Amino acid sequence: MDLGSVNSQFLKSRIESLYMITNIIDILRGMYVGLPPSVKKMLSPLLVLLPAKRKYGKTYLEMREIIAASEENNENVINYRANRLRVIFNAASSTKYYKENFKDIDIIKDLDYQGLIQLLARFPILTKESIKERLEVLLSVPADALDEISTGGSSGQPLKFYLDKNRSVREWAFIHQIWSACGYEVGETRAVLRGVLINNVDQKPWEYDAALSELKLSPFHLTHKNIAIFFEEIERRKINYIHGYPSAISILAKHIEQNGWGYADNIKGVFLISEPVFPHQQQQIRRSFKHAKLLPFYGMSEKVAIAKEVDDSDGTYVFNPLYGITELVSASGELITTPGEKGRIISTGLMCSGLPFIRYDTEDEAELVEPATESNNYRLTVKNIRPRRSQEYIVGKNGEVFSMAAINIHSDAYSLIKEFQLKQEDPGLVQILVVPNDGVEKNKLNDFLEEIQQKVGSNTSFSLKLVDEIARTARGKAKFIEQLLNLEDYQ
Repeated sequence: MDLGSVNSQFLKSRIESLYMITNIIDILRGMYVGLPPSVKKMLSPLLVLLPAKRKYGKTYLEMREIIAASEENNENVINYRANRLRVIFNAASSTKYYKENFKDIDIIKDLDYQGLIQLLARFPILTKESIKERLEVLLSVPADALDEISTGGSSGQPLKFYLDKNRSVREWAFIHQIWSACGYEVGETRAVLRGVLINNVDQKPWEYDAALSELKLSPFHLTHKNIAIFFEEIERRKINYIHGYPSAISILAKHIEQNGWGYADNIKGVFLISEPVFPHQQQQIRRSFKHAKLLPFYGMSEKVAIAKEVDDSDGTYVFNPLYGITELVSASGELITTPGEKGRIISTGLMCSGLPFIRYDTEDEAELVEPATESNNYRLTVKNIRPRRSQEYIVGKNGEVFSMAAINIHSDAYSLIKEFQLKQEDPGLVQILVVPNDGVEKNKLNDFLEEIQQKVGSNTSFSLKLVDEIARTARGKAKFIEQLLNLEDYQ
């Protein structure tokens, strides 16, 4: 008996069983990326055998169909938005927060789409401070039924919130729809430069995840030697797409311009995430990847809005009307409808209902190009987005330059911290200034320090220093990185 054949048949039978449990696949796909390496190794053979689109489950396939159908059809947008708003409003009506802060939330039963939109406009704007102070009473379901998320903004002030467990596959449906503009199909391998954990990163700053079809490259180890190895791996695997931080990809592009890389002409798409893309970076990437389509998109951890950049526009973005209902408002909270006026981006997320993000203040700013109307299929267009997260850098001991986006931390230690700041005076040495919560001692923050150190590796050493406050600028803002090195000496 051929044991290999038996094992293969067994795995395939297990996969067929998984097809019947679509919601489990929806959730497992989102959980996979955060699993320990040993568990990933065990699950990877199962996921590899799944057809590419089946890896994402039934919800993903349905969402792709809905997105495609909504591209030119107002009725599809209206029907989907109305259905999701009812779900979100019903969830909100069960929370203590909205029972206290919005008395009219129970009147949704007989409202049509326009009535729902008018009701939405009456909701108070949800701020980060409200989430920090009232998190538990904002939940419509028990916290253990959701995924806890901790993330830091550009000021270094941590924010904890919750998201639905099955949101990952829905989000991938929107992202893949954006990427399809350059010919990308689900299951094609990408070279990925993000702040993900790579085992033994100092010895081998890359790894291949067959289940996700990702060649993971460390953005913390962009030396000339490592970049040459990364290019060899990309070429050997015949990869046509690069996905990651603009700061990291522009370093690859600069290397190509200086040293050459013939395979660069085979790159079809460059997917830029998590940072604003500066014009000089776009120009650098376009020069080096001559045949690639650049596809930056705007999004955030809270999953309330997603927007793709208009082709060759250098900073004009169109929001998808199914992902969230996005508005541009003035300092006083009034809706901006006149092109050229600037305001804050607020958005109602249609992805998750466990914690209803209704008219959530992203704190990002933009300039209106075209308001969302029936004539443009409810697609808000803005330009010159100024995100919370600016592109600040630290320097490794070998002169590597990488941005703050790559050290996005999700440690539980965030709950012990009021705010923090990175300070650098020497290459490869970074001090983390932390304002702890009352009664928190330094040894309680070891997990926070270890997570950063583990992601970056030994090319940069981090140390903790407890402080009473973080210094502010003249405008009252705290820099996330107090960089005392001259970056022009390293870029």
